[in-house]
Amino acid sequence: METLVAAVFVVLTLSHVLYTRWDRAYRSKLPPGPVGLPWIGNLFQLPTDHRERTLSRWRKDFGNLIYVSFFNKPVIAINSLEIAQDLMEKRSVRYSDRPRFVHIEEMMGWMSHLGRTAADDEFRRHRRWVQNAFLDKATLAHYHPVQHRELYILLGKLVESPDKYWKHFRRYVGAVLMELEYGYTVTSENDEFVTFAADALVRLGYCDYPGMALLDFLPIFRNLPSWLAKFRKESADYTQVVRRMRDAPYNFVRAGMTTGTASPSFVSAIIEEASSKGPLTPDVEEDIKIVATLVYGAGIDTTYATLSTFLLAMVRYPRVFKKAQEEIDRVVGSRFPDYADRDSLPYLECVLKEVHRWQVVVPLGVPHKLTTDDEYQKYNLPGGAAVVPNLWGMSRDPEYYHDPEEFYPERFEERPDLPDPRKFVFGFGRRICPGRLLADSSFYLVAANVIAMLNIRKARDSVGNEIEPVVDYNSGFLSHPKQFACYIEPRSDKVAQMVKEMAAANEPKTGHSLQGLKG
Repeated sequence: METLVAAVFVVLTLSHVLYTRWDRAYRSKLPPGPVGLPWIGNLFQLPTDHRERTLSRWRKDFGNLIYVSFFNKPVIAINSLEIAQDLMEKRSVRYSDRPRFVHIEEMMGWMSHLGRTAADDEFRRHRRWVQNAFLDKATLAHYHPVQHRELYILLGKLVESPDKYWKHFRRYVGAVLMELEYGYTVTSENDEFVTFAADALVRLGYCDYPGMALLDFLPIFRNLPSWLAKFRKESADYTQVVRRMRDAPYNFVRAGMTTGTASPSFVSAIIEEASSKGPLTPDVEEDIKIVATLVYGAGIDTTYATLSTFLLAMVRYPRVFKKAQEEIDRVVGSRFPDYADRDSLPYLECVLKEVHRWQVVVPLGVPHKLTTDDEYQKYNLPGGAAVVPNLWGMSRDPEYYHDPEEFYPERFEERPDLPDPRKFVFGFGRRICPGRLLADSSFYLVAANVIAMLNIRKARDSVGNEIEPVVDYNSGFLSHPKQFACYIEPRSDKVAQMVKEMAAANEPKTGHSLQGLKG
């Protein structure tokens, strides 16, 4: 027995030595990175929690281009905005595919062009549909009435029940997207679809990074029996949630088009376009559902997280809040700020930039895939590698942003040459978020009006001491601030009356029900 143990020890030691030598020789032409273990690679060196922070710390040891592997599958992490632009934008033909998303796509049901190759017809068709609806400035202007209506309702809710700010933000974003995408009017903060979808998306946000989950590297594990793999039942349950998110609002549009009661929307326009080429097939209908769900899912959670981060920053940094409020008072006066005021509010624009930089909503973006071998600087980059842009790390690059943990909008005034975070937090190249202009306009409208109409400050405990909100974000694909206490009130009785009147005038009197439209 002792001989066997000794033999096993010798074999393992020799294997480790040989692997280390081979790994060093192989890595000599690759970007630097931590030396991993045989077969499993760097699995235990890159923790599952807040991976973006670990990659940022590795910048000191390995630089801005880092190579790691998981079960012999290569991953290239990028900490530098310049490198990301060189590779993912200037060489986008090679860097626009996606790695396989076994967990969130194949098991959880988030089928979308996220996992398609950028060269296929399906991706281009999806992209064209979304760009036509959300990147054309004339079309975006048609969405302003819906955004204004929901803004006034949001302000009214914040005055009425400020402690539920997180719920009101979700209703605002969900209502805007449901109206634009499906022609569906939300009439309640407890709207069944918005609530249902919000719960599903929150759970998605806590999932591991797509393309970097254990199942993505070891897809064979998806076949483990349910009694051994709890995630199988959870994924099956979640698939039903996604299925309903996909089917219910689409069926609502189809029913309305049949009866002639459907409002113009993103989905109805696509259905009309597809129908002009012949009867809708099940495959085409599924295609439309997938794209619509993607737009809704990508828009509601990211914009909600941005609004929550904005509020957190305003509570923690009252100096910034008052300075922005003084600028709006000087330029706008006592009315509600509008889109036409934006160019006249340069400090507010700096605040918006700083919100995006301070806490990036999707810390590692969505991974790309390198389709063929490439060479950059002195390094070989292997084809098939997942390419992970560390957006969180870029937002804290010491070359550009000093004292990055501090919320300091003036950095963009003092150095106009600083990269605008909105140029990278929405992604790169052909995979850049097509809904970024809608998200940006919604964020501006809410931020400007919240600052103009409300006072925001720290909450106090039972003995009157201020409660400093903690900057605490979940770890996962999408990053949200955990709920915090704050004090929100209208700036005056006159403002309170203005807000209440506008909220009442814009509150929809009738809405729709998704009951019975589950598929």
